[in-house]
Amino acid sequence: MNAQQLDFFEMPTVKGKLSGQIDKLEFGLIRDKTGGKLGVVYGTYEEVETYCDMNDCWVDRYLDHVAPSTVRAGCTYIGQGVDPYELQIGFDYTNHSKKVDNSF
Repeated sequence: MNAQQLDFFEMPTVKGKLSGQIDKLEFGLIRDKTGGKLGVVYGTYEEVETYCDMNDCWVDRYLDHVAPSTVRAGCTYIGQGVDPYELQIGFDYTNHSKKVDNSF
């Protein structure tokens, strides 16, 4: 296979859902009907807007430059597929499951 045959824009899927689209994520500060803060959610633009429509809330503003530690600590992933900010804890090959012990 040569370079012309490769499709560099083909997105990988996990169980039929798109994954690996960290460059398309939007972070939205959402509010309820009365204007109270509900928190920060993230996903693609369409996912954030759909989430707000389904939960009767609205996006106050979209945030830029959110630190990964902040995302893991206080933001909710509402997208499809694998959360790109999920802390990787490893894999236990003897039991064929995620590692439970976080000691390194």
